[in-house]
Amino acid sequence: AGVIGWTGLMSSALSGWLQTAAQKVVRPSDAAVIFASQPLVAAALSWILLGENLDIQAGIGGLFIVGAAVWSSAGSPETKEGEKAEAKTK
Repeated sequence: AGVIGWTGLMSSALSGWLQTAAQKVVRPSDAAVIFASQPLVAAALSWILLGENLDIQAGIGGLFIVGAAVWSSAGSPETKEGEKAEAKTK
């Protein structure tokens, strides 16, 4: 019963609430980078805390995620100015 309660409250309810609250103050491109890095953080924590083995495919996948996040966050100056103006109107 404790595991189910923990999963329901912390993993679902609290994380959903924190995500919603944070998205109000973070630019969309920054939020995309943060969300894209979630699998990398999960893999790193499983390696550090649980001793999981990560193979070459995991490394290549991680590089693709980081590359895509950097590429999407770079964007054009017009896009960044549009995001700033959009954030100010909220």
